[in-house]
Amino acid sequence: PYVKVGGYFLSMKGPSAPEEIDSSRNAIGSLGGKIVEIIDTIIPTEEMKHKLVVVEKINTTDVKFPRKTAQIENILINNNYYRKICKTIFN
Repeated sequence: PYVKVGGYFLSMKGPSAPEEIDSSRNAIGSLGGKIVEIIDTIIPTEEMKHKLVVVEKINTTDVKFPRKTAQIENILINNNYYRKICKTIFN
């Protein structure tokens, strides 16, 4: 929501980049973005491979974003999938 239409957002990702990109496509679209390029990147001091994800802001963001923390927490608390994960972890 903080990028102007026509602007770009860059995100550095590590080894789990493909999974993160796949799981974030809907959210990026909801916020008015579009992934335009994924660049393989090498950082000289790092052994792991990285990817630079380039997201272009193509539409305005709906006024409901950014959401307040309480709204996000409420969605998570009322989500059955989230409950199952918490139950598995904490029980």
